[in-house]
Amino acid sequence: MIRNVSSGIIPLIKPPGISSNSAVGKIRRMVGVSKAGHTGTLDPAASGVLPVLIGRATRLSDILLSEDKTYVFEITFGLETDTLDAEGKVIKRADSKFSEEDLAQALSFFTGKYSQMPPVYSAIKISGQKSYDLARKGIISDISPRNVTISRLDIICRTGPDSYILRVGCSKGTYIRSLAKDIADRLGTCAYISLLIREKSGAFDINDSFTIEEISEMIDKGDQSFIRTPESYLNDFPAVTLNQNRKKALENGLETTVRITDGVYRVYCGDTFYGLGKSSNNLLKLYIPLY
Repeated sequence: MIRNVSSGIIPLIKPPGISSNSAVGKIRRMVGVSKAGHTGTLDPAASGVLPVLIGRATRLSDILLSEDKTYVFEITFGLETDTLDAEGKVIKRADSKFSEEDLAQALSFFTGKYSQMPPVYSAIKISGQKSYDLARKGIISDISPRNVTISRLDIICRTGPDSYILRVGCSKGTYIRSLAKDIADRLGTCAYISLLIREKSGAFDINDSFTIEEISEMIDKGDQSFIRTPESYLNDFPAVTLNQNRKKALENGLETTVRITDGVYRVYCGDTFYGLGKSSNNLLKLYIPLY
């Protein structure tokens, strides 16, 4: 167990078979912190990048949740399950006779904004209850469609007579299981997700992330390099540096007069990173303190 960790971000590779909250719980206990969260749920059957926020970095949750994601997934046509993944029961069968060109044409239909119906087996809350809990009880919940954006949707390869590996870049809130169903509907068949891996979540990349086993080994060696500073993932925000005489004003939540355009900034006082501030009408105030 690591001690005296006050804040940070751990780019975790969640394994399949456990929930996102369970994965966060494991990391929280391993690192020895009381407060931890993540930046967007991955289905239990899915794997891939799950950034874990610890300590004060949990204040960044809303910002990091809003970032785009990239997934690689295998779509298998001809069968549909109630959960739209390999964990569910088969509820539909259909012929899946189409060419790769037909598939490519169907994918092009979804690039850009489109209205997507979330799956009933999802964590969306209906009257205070999670939709998947209601679905397991046989209760049909009233879920509204939502607008999502697909920035890219490509065929990587064919893996079987009825299976393909695809890569998708998408906005927050996109359900890949629903996307697979919509693609199949477009082709006049049905489908489910047989594999799902999140490659990217905002600035977090699977190639720079760590498995639970790797983190455990690093902790045993006293190596804390898997814990990254919140600052290192906020480079998309411009920086503003204040004079040292504004230190107390920052720490007391007071506004500072600055000549910068309205927006969100990484705020420094001297060489110290303080967090994110909002500027409006030449007044800057720290709104997510991370120091």
